[in-house]
Amino acid sequence: MKNSRTILMYITFVLGYICAIAFAFFKILDYPFGIPVIILGFIATLAFIILAIYEVFKSSKIKTYEKIIWTVCLFFLVNITGIIYLIVRKKHIISTTV
Repeated sequence: MKNSRTILMYITFVLGYICAIAFAFFKILDYPFGIPVIILGFIATLAFIILAIYEVFKSSKIKTYEKIIWTVCLFFLVNITGIIYLIVRKKHIISTTV
């Protein structure tokens, strides 16, 4: 069973994507409440970044240069890095987190 932090990471990542798509939809069709939706998406994405960086830096098996690369990529390429992080690296990092 996945721990609560892992579930929270998946929820915040997906919520960020859903809010971005909803914001685009609201903006194209001129619906109100687009700004609160994108703010929610921004907060969800920021929470994902913070949780991911916390797990990366708590891992003892990942080398320092890998931690720096993950951090820089999470800040500048959050969508691509988030997918890679959740699918590929998650098992490696979680298993070494204390």
